[in-house]
Amino acid sequence: MNKIVICGIFGFLFYSSAQTIAAPQNEDELISYYKNTCEKTGNDIWGKSLCSKVVIVNKSSDEVYKSHPNDAPLPPVRANTSFDWNGEKWLMVLAPLPTDITKQRALIFHEAWHTKQKELGFTDNIVELPSHFDEIMGHYYLFLEWRALLKALETKGRAHELAIANALWARKMRFDKFKNAQKTETALMLHEGLAEYTGIKSQSEDGKKILIDNLKNAENTKGLARSFAYISGPAYGILLDDYDKEWTKKLRPQTDFIEYFPIKPKAIKNNQYSAKQLLNQITGEFAANKAKKDNIINSLMPQNALEIPLIQMNMDFDPNKVIVDEKLGTIYQKITIRDLWGSIEVDNGALLISKDYSKIYVPWPLPKEIKLNLKNYEIIENNGKKVVVKSSN
Repeated sequence: MNKIVICGIFGFLFYSSAQTIAAPQNEDELISYYKNTCEKTGNDIWGKSLCSKVVIVNKSSDEVYKSHPNDAPLPPVRANTSFDWNGEKWLMVLAPLPTDITKQRALIFHEAWHTKQKELGFTDNIVELPSHFDEIMGHYYLFLEWRALLKALETKGRAHELAIANALWARKMRFDKFKNAQKTETALMLHEGLAEYTGIKSQSEDGKKILIDNLKNAENTKGLARSFAYISGPAYGILLDDYDKEWTKKLRPQTDFIEYFPIKPKAIKNNQYSAKQLLNQITGEFAANKAKKDNIINSLMPQNALEIPLIQMNMDFDPNKVIVDEKLGTIYQKITIRDLWGSIEVDNGALLISKDYSKIYVPWPLPKEIKLNLKNYEIIENNGKKVVVKSSN
């Protein structure tokens, strides 16, 4: 069986460019802050320490800051992620760090949760991404949900509860319309949603301010199939705290934690949240982008692309730049993959990973946005297709 390791996701990329809250810390100060707070913060949120070993890597200079000694070579992954290093679980944060001190601290706790998620009982293997966000109505109901969640976070009393009910209704409408929506969304909410909630929650009211700012700018988010949970997860989590402060400690793996709300969905009516204008806007944007998406998919069809096997792959990618095609698989526009055959780097291009994670496809001839580095493998023609195989030399 092929070994697939998703090592990094360029996590926590959803902050807007709002004015910073405080002066930035340097790398050593951030590590010190984390080491001094990870035990209490973890126990407060999850009933379990979130302390792990930390490395901060400057992606440009490759300068490394470590919380603990480790003389083994640093693995090639460069992402905000959790990873194995010399037989131990570490978390990695990339520098330059966010300029906002709250964002730095939330980021490190986001990745700390990933180092503990298996111990908490949650899987870190996401097999299928939600494809319905690349449909007009999937997109529409998500944005309606986000508008309602923002109102819920900014109001109290009856308006607050009605906004939560409206958000739950928009979510239910999506689940009713798309058969795999609940399954695929729940998987990511339990993966990235809980991680982002942990980061936001770790920063108390300052974290909530960031969450509200993120929701105000959420409709600019790209790659919704992968990135939606970074917005929805902490929003629902922070709102759920008002009803049950211990919900995280009761949460069972594979459980849709949003079902814990003691509120029933209530339909959005009378153009609440400017729903009609939103639908018209999204419909127009989809029409304008259809030709571009069709061209990307056509360039990645097997007859037009270079086929590369996946054997023992690890990858890091930007979740803002992901497109899911229900038939073909997942298209990444910014990604680095390393495997036995070498590495491939895509920056503002397109790479398709097949649904069964056995192959990748990139346009052929390779455009300038894609850099392929082969080691002991070569490109041959086989039945009219270009494929990467082990060198015969």
